Amino acid sequence: GVQTCALPISIKTFQPDLLLLDLGEGEERIMNQDRLEELSRAGKAVSRKQILQTLEELENAKQDIRMNANKGYVVRNMYLKIRR
Repeated sequence: GVQTCALPISIKTFQPDLLLLDLGEGEERIMNQDRLEELSRAGKAVSRKQILQTLEELENAKQDIRMNANKGYVVRNMYLKIRR
């Protein structure tokens, strides 16, 4: 699904969850409780730096969308930056 800012729900909630797991904040704070196993696997594949960069790109994309930028372009551009 897509929320009003046009970013996929999973990327918007997975990154903060990955950061919480990386920081050892405890599973009770995780938003995607039903996907803990998947989050754990994903967390092993990325660094804290990558998580923080992705969160920054998410914020930039949300701001661009709020400023009325083309949503499709913003999301594509965000994914390209994240994949680097």
